[in-house]
Amino acid sequence: MERKVSKKSIIVLVAAAVLCLVSMIGSHLVQVAGGTKMYTFTGTLGELGEEIDANLAGNGKVVDVTFEREYYKELSFSVIIPKNATAQNPAPVIITTPGDSSSKENQMPNNIELARRGFVVLSMNYSGNMETDSAINDLTNGTNGMTAVVEYAMSLDCTDNTKVGLVGHSYGNGNCCNTVNFLNNETENNHIGAWLLEGTVDYAFPQSGWYAEKIMENPKDLYFGVICSKYDEWDNWYDDAVNFLTGDLAKEAVQNFYPEYNDDAVKEGIWYSQDGLHEYNPDQAEGALLGTGGGIAIWNPAINHNMTISTNYGPEKVVTTMYAAFGVPKGASYISPDRQVWGAAHVFTFLGVIGFFMLFFPMIDILLCTKFFASLRRSGEEEIEPAPSLKSWKELVPLVITTIALTAFAFYNFPKMWTYGYTMAFDETYNRPLANAAGYFTMWCGIATFVMIIVSSLLRRLFHWKDGTVIRNPFESLKVKSFTEFIKTIALSILVVVAMFIPVWIAYYVFQTDFRMNLILDRLQVQIDQPQDYITFVVKYLPFWLIFYIPNAVINANTRFKNLPEWASTVWCVVMNAMGVLLYEVIQYYTVFTKGYFHWVGDNETWCGLCGVSMVLTISYAAFSARYAYKKTNSAWAGAMINAVIMGLLMFVSSGAVNDFML
Repeated sequence: MERKVSKKSIIVLVAAAVLCLVSMIGSHLVQVAGGTKMYTFTGTLGELGEEIDANLAGNGKVVDVTFEREYYKELSFSVIIPKNATAQNPAPVIITTPGDSSSKENQMPNNIELARRGFVVLSMNYSGNMETDSAINDLTNGTNGMTAVVEYAMSLDCTDNTKVGLVGHSYGNGNCCNTVNFLNNETENNHIGAWLLEGTVDYAFPQSGWYAEKIMENPKDLYFGVICSKYDEWDNWYDDAVNFLTGDLAKEAVQNFYPEYNDDAVKEGIWYSQDGLHEYNPDQAEGALLGTGGGIAIWNPAINHNMTISTNYGPEKVVTTMYAAFGVPKGASYISPDRQVWGAAHVFTFLGVIGFFMLFFPMIDILLCTKFFASLRRSGEEEIEPAPSLKSWKELVPLVITTIALTAFAFYNFPKMWTYGYTMAFDETYNRPLANAAGYFTMWCGIATFVMIIVSSLLRRLFHWKDGTVIRNPFESLKVKSFTEFIKTIALSILVVVAMFIPVWIAYYVFQTDFRMNLILDRLQVQIDQPQDYITFVVKYLPFWLIFYIPNAVINANTRFKNLPEWASTVWCVVMNAMGVLLYEVIQYYTVFTKGYFHWVGDNETWCGLCGVSMVLTISYAAFSARYAYKKTNSAWAGAMINAVIMGLLMFVSSGAVNDFML
């Protein structure tokens, strides 16, 4: 029998849609405020070369085009042109690049703050990242596509070829370093004038020896700003970031620009150049050119790796460096580096994230009201009685044991399994280290959950052996009426997920914005070559998530007790899901921010820290979504499948929009 959609579901659906729309419009308007023009190029290097040729023929500029013009591999980047930048009044141009397993939207704070100050900005997806093919690296002089983006930027009539800057976050600084090495030489007409490095200084400092192939070889005439945060997960581990200003790495870097340097410590924020030290304050000089022919300034703030792009600190130093190198663009007004508005865009993106996850609930209800899916809907006769009250120790003890066991398992095995999964080579079928790390850890948590469901059931049967209480089979929630019903459940799951992602794709392709919130970064996004590969990769990795979310939905369905409110039992499920990883995060970051060092030290331990926050959020959300789906269908399958598909897609979605919330 068909049923009408509830008024509550309609209200929630409308509210979610409104939040998504407000997010798209609001974040887009912040990015294009004041008449800024914004567009995205996604095409082959051959097509890019044709555009450059047309630009140069029209404006008479001389730009070396050094990349290979290949017509099969694509490169993607966004172009942001402020209203002051015209053919008659060309402006400095800045190219921004994100960190590992991320996308160009990651640089939104820097892009916004640079564009509103009159700089032309190109924000790129580097080789193997999002729509950009991995083969682009070899076709662009080993720069992951950056030299091609630089050359396109220089060909625009609204840009000043003598004022080109780079901004890199983390892994993106490898792109910047290789670009500086390739272009800043005597044989190339193209030249990079400034570079701001945000974290992972090994990509530019030869003394560390970590990435020897990506050291800066020729700093001539370069303004080089460096943010080496004290609590940066990588710089703290590899380069003693807490004491960076007094260490040899910083001193030798300064000597590359100021050979006479011999102090005991580098002065933070002071520009060192061949002609001495310069106390440069953009607020006082109003962005006037430093005018020293290049130099270096190092900042060592008490923040971590992600905070350079999730707080005002990073954009402030980006603006400071570009003002020092190029001054205030003509036709633009000076804006102090600490006056920032990008946070407004993230407020809007956060609204989109809320709307995205809200869509799950009305879509389940709406689809179950259709004739095709009506047979999946729970009837009153099918409702399973909750377990006895938790006031009885016979029920409380098994639940407490299960909670402690799952928490301890996740807590003690998070860095170990993550590290093993990251370094494990599954062959070409599973060749993505971060996905392997996440999937391996997730899989074993699912196995542990399955074991504890059985243990809890056996304990309850033992405790109730003599009192005659009937203990139902905990896996009863996985029973299906027929194969047809199971196929319908799969179809229901796919349709719910597709409906949730519709506003994500609209935001990306129509409004050129993103439901991203940089307080929590897209640390686990997998890099793939072509958008059509998304489904292939999801199908390959989906079993890892199903192994977790199926027993997770089962334990959720069984955590229902008399005299315990529905919300309280759901919160208990959240604790079982998230507490182990949450404890790891709390201990790791409490230690570093209070004592100056990480509790767990190592390369992959830092990945755990960066990824754990998003994991806590998504597995907490999964408790509520699985509970809602179970109440509607009386089956654990629907919630398990939907959660697994959502979290799989969040790793691969082309915009990277909500992969902040991954597992």
